[in-house]
Amino acid sequence: MQFSQTLSQLINDAQDSSLLKRKSPAKPYIRSLQMLLYSLGFGAELSWDKYRADGDYGGGTTTAILAFLKKNGLSGDGETASPELVKLMLDRYTLLSALRLLKQAVDQGTIATTYNRVSASAETMAGLDRLFNVAGITNSDSVLSPEEAKTLLAKIAPLYGDGWFSATDAPAEGQRRSETEVQPVGEKTFEVSDSWLKTRFIKVKKKDGSFYPGIATIGNDRPSDFITVHRSALHEMGLSDSAIRVITPVSANEGNLDAINTWDNAFLTFGMLQWTIGTESSGGELPALLQRIKNRFPDTFQDYYGRFGIDLTDTNQTSGFMTLNGQKIQTPEQKAQFRELNWAFRFWKAGLDAKVQMVQIEHALDRINSFREHRSYRPLDKFYIGDLITSEYGMCLILDHSVNRPGHLMSFSIGKTDILGQAMRNAGLDNTDPKQWTTAEEMKLIDAYLPLRFASSMTDSKHRAEQIKGFLDRGELSGERHSFVLEEQRSRGMFMDIEELYPPVNFEEYENRRASGANMIFTDSIENFTESA
Repeated sequence: MQFSQTLSQLINDAQDSSLLKRKSPAKPYIRSLQMLLYSLGFGAELSWDKYRADGDYGGGTTTAILAFLKKNGLSGDGETASPELVKLMLDRYTLLSALRLLKQAVDQGTIATTYNRVSASAETMAGLDRLFNVAGITNSDSVLSPEEAKTLLAKIAPLYGDGWFSATDAPAEGQRRSETEVQPVGEKTFEVSDSWLKTRFIKVKKKDGSFYPGIATIGNDRPSDFITVHRSALHEMGLSDSAIRVITPVSANEGNLDAINTWDNAFLTFGMLQWTIGTESSGGELPALLQRIKNRFPDTFQDYYGRFGIDLTDTNQTSGFMTLNGQKIQTPEQKAQFRELNWAFRFWKAGLDAKVQMVQIEHALDRINSFREHRSYRPLDKFYIGDLITSEYGMCLILDHSVNRPGHLMSFSIGKTDILGQAMRNAGLDNTDPKQWTTAEEMKLIDAYLPLRFASSMTDSKHRAEQIKGFLDRGELSGERHSFVLEEQRSRGMFMDIEELYPPVNFEEYENRRASGANMIFTDSIENFTESA
């Protein structure tokens, strides 16, 4: 969606105006506001060349808002963009094409031919009339004189920032084809930008000092921020408060909505749960996410993926394959092309879009359906996971495990018995009836499960569990039995033909991916990616 449409929808839907304020977590809306300010000529105030539209309402955005207020004779501190102010800025934006044409005609001395009511187009003259209206001047002359044009320009141009004439035109829907620019920054960092957005990707160093092919970024758009801003929209999609509470800690353990990795043996990894296109010649879970985007928001899919030749084949709720220009992407050689910076930038950019972010949240939570009542995930071959784990805390732990090592939960795990079945035996619960359990029995199972989890090949299993326990301790998750609620998803028919809808994922990918150097350790800084031991 074009940024002006995004902001218009925001104010027309009467959404919380506090979204557009200093330090707001509503990054997609803040980016749209920054793009609007840049188009109005306030690129210098935004430090546009350095940051582009970064989604952070900080000092630069505050300065740009203050400059607009001053130019338009208004007061304010610049730390909030009210709906009324945004509407005025959008009104100014609609005048830009007419204003630029006027300046061009003045500069080139073509006033008489450009603004002749007999020969000029109706659109050109309508734009001129709008400028006269804003300037408070009445004009019905058949031909505009140079003096009138200069007077009009002198009245309207001061309402804009200094860069209004040279600012890049806003990309229309489906027209975001601005060239990307790549600038190396040091030994392992690349700065990639187009006219509107900029990010840094880094290369990942091996233990021997050389670099893997491909790049990575941890991203900046946190799922927790998105959930905070869009909770009502998530409810409208059928997601309960309980489900939203469960997905939040898992997403914190995995990645940001715009995270990208093209350096390991899964070739292309994207988003909050790090969905991939698959190792070797196998399918991956990323195509299933893209299929959901295509089904729910076809124009958005076309904008970010379809127009570059991407489509999908042999794809279900769980996994599948991409196609590129009609060719199925299956072999390692075909997948390797997605390590190119242009592809990383395109997927990163899609991860900033509010619609793509919405689908990521839905798709991540829908993973519960792939194991909760599925015959391939039956502890001791006689229970469903959903019979045993019914608390928000327990479901959060199991979802987190499924995201990282789905095979561990399966009744035919890789060379092992199922981990929850082992935990039931260790807890002495294997011959009890879960229907009679209280919170005490479920917590006893979880206590027996955690040491098995810690001893498994799951990545950072103890740290991840401790993070989730923190949510429980702070009262942000419930440990009470039957506190997890997913009925809203049931109403959408997601439990029909469960085995057909959710074939088991290729769980060997998770073991193989980690076994080939795909683990990494990083701090909050993007500069600190490195291969783990």
